[in-house]
Amino acid sequence: PRGSTFRSIWALLLREFATNNATSVGGVLWAFLQPLLSIVLLTLVISAGFRSPPVGDNFAIFYATGIIPFQMFTRVSGALGDAVRANRKLLRYPRITVLDTLIARLIFIVLVQTIVGVVLYTMILTLWETKTIFIIAPILEAMLLAALLGFGVGVVNCWLFQVFPTWRQFWGIVTTPLFLLSCVIFSFEQVPQPFDSWLIYNPLVHIVALSRSGFYPGYPAHHVVTLYPLCIGIALTLIGLALINQGRARLLAR
Repeated sequence: PRGSTFRSIWALLLREFATNNATSVGGVLWAFLQPLLSIVLLTLVISAGFRSPPVGDNFAIFYATGIIPFQMFTRVSGALGDAVRANRKLLRYPRITVLDTLIARLIFIVLVQTIVGVVLYTMILTLWETKTIFIIAPILEAMLLAALLGFGVGVVNCWLFQVFPTWRQFWGIVTTPLFLLSCVIFSFEQVPQPFDSWLIYNPLVHIVALSRSGFYPGYPAHHVVTLYPLCIGIALTLIGLALINQGRARLLAR
């Protein structure tokens, strides 16, 4: 029936809120406070150890401009990787597809992380004199690219987690150093040669630098190529959806 896809996504989105203890007012607040508090604590701890940031005068805002898009990527890619396992029983209904579950989870994570970013930026700009500007265009572009890249990686992981169960553990090992390799706590310009020529192939480096260019006037973001993470995100999405489409029965049978 017409509109069944949108109704399925809406129902799955409500289920995401329910499974994240968001069925009450306190649960809704906790769904947003949990990721916010974790980032706030990390910001305070790391800021205490780095008094002088590579750019600007306040390390809290420098760190926040990197961790917010980075968390957008990691939360989206991680949540989508477990979409099939979390909704296996619902996927046996013909009108609910794997893509519906992926889109519902994407909307939920993007909504939560966007609100977390807005609250965190507001807190830092209110508590400290950061001497930064606020240009909405590159900030939004960085968040959208992080969500798209996370979606592409998450769709591929959704297939890999089911077909190769050991990939789940391997992925956890791979993403551990990604925090440092994405220039979250330092700038790309601080990376010595020849490591900078290797690090530039990490699409998150481009996304983090783009995010910071929305806060720091004259930030040296000459190495940023927005088309690079965009193409990677789209390519991984198409590859992942093709794999899921060909092996849907195999995914549900596991």
